Amino acid sequence: MTYEKYFLTTDEIIALSAACSKLPFSRQLTVPWGQLKRHRVVSFSARPSARASYVGPHFTLAEAPQEVQQLAAKLSAHTGKDINYLSVVLYENGNDYMTHHQHREDTGYDAAVYIVSTGAIRPFELRDVATGYTRRFLAEPGSLITMSSAENDTHTH
Repeated sequence: MTYEKYFLTTDEIIALSAACSKLPFSRQLTVPWGQLKRHRVVSFSARPSARASYVGPHFTLAEAPQEVQQLAAKLSAHTGKDINYLSVVLYENGNDYMTHHQHREDTGYDAAVYIVSTGAIRPFELRDVATGYTRRFLAEPGSLITMSSAENDTHTH
């Protein structure tokens, strides 16, 4: 895992946050418990996605606000890969969170996980599934957290 503190500039953070504040976020039910999740999500992709059915409102990347499209382009240029799926997650307050998880739908694919933080400073954890070893740090606004595809297969975050 890598952590880059200044991936986005202050102006990029402000513009992206303003654009995302207008998105139609939805708080979905957990599976299988049927309780409301502690976060809200809107997603965008270049092509239809199986994830779209359970993460919240889903749109094509072409329908995304310009600032979200610019983030996809910046990530693509930075990684040398075509970034064609983005989930925008809203945590309304300090009580909102997402439980540890893996992106199991990406197992077997070369699918790194890129997390760009734009809001308040929040705790982040990367846990090795086999050993339980947990790396903890604070993700700052504008930072980029990159988990390799292999780490997504062996760790939760």
